[in-house]
Amino acid sequence: MSVLKKFLLPLICLVVLGYVISQVEPPESPSSASVTQLLALFLPLLLFLMFSINLYFKHPLKSLGISTGITMLLFLQTLSMLNILSGGAIIAVIIFLIRSFKNPKNDYQPKIPKISHLSKQR
Repeated sequence: MSVLKKFLLPLICLVVLGYVISQVEPPESPSSASVTQLLALFLPLLLFLMFSINLYFKHPLKSLGISTGITMLLFLQTLSMLNILSGGAIIAVIIFLIRSFKNPKNDYQPKIPKISHLSKQR
């Protein structure tokens, strides 16, 4: 896979995030933000983090779990609701979630036997 293909999705999400930040009118306070304003900001951020982390882990579910945890921590921080208990709970849940995902196995063997195996059986 070429370098351009690897970095294309995170770059597109970063451009969308920059466009949203520059075009969406900010609310007076984070607690008075509408649902569309919050989704417009945090959804491209979540996708950017997921695709960027996926470059390192090469496992989409782990990348989604880590980026969801980071986005949840940032969301609670913007609402001034992040404390040691909620932050620790989110980090613990994300760590347990990531550990539960199995790494993809690359030891795929086709079910069709090779010709050399057939000739030895005769």
